[in-house]
Amino acid sequence: MNIASFTSKVIVKKGSFIIRLLKWISFISTPIDIFVNNSIRLLKILSKSQKLDDTLSSEIDSYFELEGEALDEREVKMIQAVVRQDKTVVREIMVPRVDVTAADINTPILELADIMIESGHSKIPVFTDELDQISGVAYSMDLIRALKAEESTDVNLDSLLRAPLLIPESKTLEGLLREFQVKRVQLAIVVDEYGGVSGVVTIEDLLEEIVGEIEDEFDIDEPEIVNLSDYTNKQEHLDLLIDARISIDQLEELAGIVVEGEGFDTLGGLVLHLLGRMPNKGDIVEYSGITIQVISTSGRRLKRLRINRV
Repeated sequence: MNIASFTSKVIVKKGSFIIRLLKWISFISTPIDIFVNNSIRLLKILSKSQKLDDTLSSEIDSYFELEGEALDEREVKMIQAVVRQDKTVVREIMVPRVDVTAADINTPILELADIMIESGHSKIPVFTDELDQISGVAYSMDLIRALKAEESTDVNLDSLLRAPLLIPESKTLEGLLREFQVKRVQLAIVVDEYGGVSGVVTIEDLLEEIVGEIEDEFDIDEPEIVNLSDYTNKQEHLDLLIDARISIDQLEELAGIVVEGEGFDTLGGLVLHLLGRMPNKGDIVEYSGITIQVISTSGRRLKRLRINRV
């Protein structure tokens, strides 16, 4: 299989998303400019050829080992991360409600500017009375323009707000990127099934999910699944150290259980669903006769989990 054949399989389903994402990344990540430009050209040429092969995921892992050309390890990891974006949902990468920096509609302009400076956020949700009543989003550039034009601090905050983009927790990252582009915004308010605010997500969070998965070239590449038991029967003597990104299908096969529910497609997503909050190292949840312990995290992302039979 040559590089064109491999690439065409990737982009049939992912092509438009990858192109959009690579264009975003090209603005902020100079070290991968060559990869971005070449990939965009290939994806545009091949985006209408061949049907997506169900074995694509394994081919991504094995192709470059066999061929040893075209893309280096960091570029392979980029492709692998991109391919997962129609399965990862917003709930898994959002800033949870308890960590959201927001301001009341009656906040003075200068005080809001101080909040932005102290928090390091250039875009802040503004609410009326309570966080569930979002009035809009304040952008630092809008504040600066208004203060300069008025030459005073007596500016009506309500007149500066941009309409909020509301999205459900279950929206995929592919869908999120599309919303950001169509609406031309970089921050969205995440709402739960009852319409309450459960968090916020930004374009930076989305890019971090992709670029953040590319390990430093000096990092040790950890295996996806490590059997910690001395027994060969993994289901009967279950004790595994697992990458949080494994699919629910893989979990069911490994643990011999059936996972029910919607809104998550990975083991990490299941853990977030069960916890109902962002995870901390050492957190333990129980599900269908197994325990799942959080071993390590990276920022807001789950990395390694340990599962045992109860």
